Amino acid sequence: MNRKNALVSFDVPTPVRLSLLWATLMSLYVYNDFFSLYLPGEVEALSAGNWDLLARQRLRS
Repeated sequence: MNRKNALVSFDVPTPVRLSLLWATLMSLYVYNDFFSLYLPGEVEALSAGNWDLLARQRLRS
């Protein structure tokens, strides 16, 4: 086997892993928040101030 082309094992430091996990989860959270506004009636309900109604509907489904 040619040593030039051999793969080298690389350990990613724990703080880097945690920061990447945090960034991924925050990206998914923002993605969900943004695209939830495309549900029918979502923007109108938010504009009308029906925060508690939206929360109860989401808990049921």
